[in-house]
Amino acid sequence: MQYYCFSFVLALSVNAEYALEKRSAHYRLIRDITSTNRNRFLENSRSDIIENCRRNGMTAQTQSKLEKAFDDVEVCAGSKRIYSVSEAEFTKNINDCSKEVVRLSKACLKESQSYFPELLIAMRNSVTSFLYANKDVITCKSKLFCS
Repeated sequence: MQYYCFSFVLALSVNAEYALEKRSAHYRLIRDITSTNRNRFLENSRSDIIENCRRNGMTAQTQSKLEKAFDDVEVCAGSKRIYSVSEAEFTKNINDCSKEVVRLSKACLKESQSYFPELLIAMRNSVTSFLYANKDVITCKSKLFCS
């Protein structure tokens, strides 16, 4: 029993040292959060919105317009990189780029679903605010702690 406990503690200490040296978990999390902020803030919900619109009788022409609007949002929102501009400018860019896709989405969703596109934008704005408020921690290059 003591051997197993010692082995477990030894394995933990070796892995902990490795993790601190490599910083992989922290930076993987940060990369995931910030990559979500770069150009991909509607990607996960794109198929859900289009599928719901299809169920609601969306025409092929409207679907084409909606898909193009989603593509345009990705390009437009990607024109400003996080931390390279002020938070207000970054948020304004996302909101301005998203107007058409929000309008088209709300038009084809049921009334009970029409809140969803605006909710996504509000969530994106909240995440952006969080990222800017915690910029010093997120962009920290120190192995152990950031000052």
